[in-house]
Amino acid sequence: MIFIYGIGFNDQVRYIGKTYKNLNERLKEHLQPSRLKDNTHKNNWIKSILRTGFKPKIFLIETCNEKNSAKREMFWIAYCNKTGRRLTNNTIGGDGAVGWIPSDDNIKNMKDAQNRPDVLNRNRERMLGNKFALGKTWVGKPKSQEGKDKLSILKTGTRLKEETREKISFKLKGRVLDEEWKKKIGAGNSGKIRTQDTKDAIRKTIIEKGISKGENNPNSKLTNKQTNEIIDMFKRGENIGNISKKYMVTYQNIRRILKKCELI
Repeated sequence: MIFIYGIGFNDQVRYIGKTYKNLNERLKEHLQPSRLKDNTHKNNWIKSILRTGFKPKIFLIETCNEKNSAKREMFWIAYCNKTGRRLTNNTIGGDGAVGWIPSDDNIKNMKDAQNRPDVLNRNRERMLGNKFALGKTWVGKPKSQEGKDKLSILKTGTRLKEETREKISFKLKGRVLDEEWKKKIGAGNSGKIRTQDTKDAIRKTIIEKGISKGENNPNSKLTNKQTNEIIDMFKRGENIGNISKKYMVTYQNIRRILKKCELI
C-alpha cells in the first residue's frame, strides 16, 4: 500500500509526495538536518517554518497500490497547481525526477557542488571504504565450484590494457620469489594444457626477445637463425642427436631450446 501525502502549514498544502512508510516517520525524514542541507525550494520553505519555532504538518490524501502510485501523485500535484496552491515540488511527480528540466544555473551549481574539495575528499574516502569493506568480506571465504566457473567464464578472453601490464611488470621486476611461492606456481602450472595458439605465442615471444639465448648470448655458438632452423628441423621429425651433431652443440642445449619452446 502506498500513501499519497501532503505537507503544509496553517491549512495550506505546500508539498505532495508518496511513501510506503508511516507518515510521521516520513515527516521526520523531511525534517532531518542532513536532508535540509540541499538548497531546494521545499527545504527552504521547511527551514523558514522551523525558524519560527513551529513544524510543518503531514496529512494523508489517499491510499493506492504501487502500480498507479506515480500517476496518482502526478494527478494531485497537477490538481494543486491548477487550483492555485503554491507547491514546492520541483517535478511533476512520479518516480525519481520525472519532468524536471534543470536550468543552466542548476547545472552549474550541481557541477560546482560536486567539484568542491570537501565533497571530492568525502566521495574518495567513501569509495575507498566501500572497496576495503567489500574486500574484507571475501577474505578467507572459500568459493564454490559454481562461483569459480562463473568467474572463469567472465575472465575468458579478457586482456589487460598495455598500460596496466606495464605497471604490473614494473612492480614485479626484480622481485625474488621464495621457495614456497615457486612450489605454488609449479603446482598451479602442473598438468596445465596450453592451446596451440598459446604455444605459438610463447614460441614467438621466446624467439623475438632472445629468451632462447641465440646470438644475444655472448657464450652461445648459435645464432637466432640457427635456433629457428633447429626448431623447424625438430618439427619435421628430426631427432635431437642428429640436430646436435649438425650444429656441433650438446644434446642438452638442443633439449633446452626445445623445452623453452614447449616442443618437448
